[in-house]
Amino acid sequence: MNEQGKLLRQIVLQVIQRCPQCRRTFTEEDVHLIGQMNEAWLFSLYCPSCHVMALVGLSLARPADQETKREDLPPAPPVSADDVLDMHLLLEEVDSLEELLRKMPPEERATP
Repeated sequence: MNEQGKLLRQIVLQVIQRCPQCRRTFTEEDVHLIGQMNEAWLFSLYCPSCHVMALVGLSLARPADQETKREDLPPAPPVSADDVLDMHLLLEEVDSLEELLRKMPPEERATP
């Protein structure tokens, strides 16, 4: 993995430090790059203790308005069980990150 990939892996580990199921601390060996498109990456985190896999999307795209600050944004709604089920069903339908991004409506896609 190149230097950028190593840095992104470290960012993923800073955001998701522990397995959501068994609370085991993730290591660098648990993080795998699934795919990349423009400035977006999709990583998987695999827990060898309880065999749970988590997916993490990472984007380095900047907002159109550079003056927007995180604290100015409304809080995101919590992720529901239905959201998780919907994502699971969607991921069963695709074989690659590119295919997943093609299925997204154009207004939801990040622009480079």
